[in-house]
Amino acid sequence: GFIIQLSLGGTMCNSVFISFNHLLRIKYNWQDFKMRKIEPWYYFFSLLLGLTTAIIAVSTDRIGPAQWNCFINEPEYQMLLFYIWLWSFIIISAVFSVLLYLHVAKIEEAGSKFRSHRKKGGKGTGKSHADTCKYSRAVYIQSVLYVGGFVMTWIFPTIYRVVGLVSEISGDEIKHDITWLASLAEIFAPSQGVFNALVFFRVRAMKCRSENPGKMWITVICSLVASTLLCTNPLVNDSIDIV
Repeated sequence: GFIIQLSLGGTMCNSVFISFNHLLRIKYNWQDFKMRKIEPWYYFFSLLLGLTTAIIAVSTDRIGPAQWNCFINEPEYQMLLFYIWLWSFIIISAVFSVLLYLHVAKIEEAGSKFRSHRKKGGKGTGKSHADTCKYSRAVYIQSVLYVGGFVMTWIFPTIYRVVGLVSEISGDEIKHDITWLASLAEIFAPSQGVFNALVFFRVRAMKCRSENPGKMWITVICSLVASTLLCTNPLVNDSIDIV
């Protein structure tokens, strides 16, 4: 239970920092030396939040059996110490992703207008709308998948905990009616890392495939695994990984 609560400051909080990093780099053109100055504060806040909420839960003796796992065993404290923070982070990540998408779309729109002006003067290249919007479309898809992974992971556990809170407040017992919901929560709650890996490896897999069109998808996937886990570099160019 303590470790699960500690993860609030790790996985969940860091999801906001990843989105914020992308926004700073792309929209505000922050360089690496600036990013390195603020990164220690990311980890400090993440560790502080995770430890503080976990210590509060342990010191008040509210860690114990909680349906499918060992966790905070009182619904009110589950909401206060975990789920309110969790969904705040998901919403903030979504806002950062929207801001990033709007920025990229604005740049592409300005570029499209410039090319249209040149085309009228007989100097244009005549790119299609799909070509001019490919970066904003890529950012949009990646953002939806990234935030969607968090939503898919936590929507069922959250609904289950909310139902438990409502049941406790109203005094009604409805556990036997939501066994299916508990089963979905048990399946999806540990799957955050899988969804994150799929989202981030998707970009690298597509890039690797485009750079090696003669390779089969299974070869591309094996190359990604080898490059990431075994520190080899058969097909993957990590230096140009861009959302």
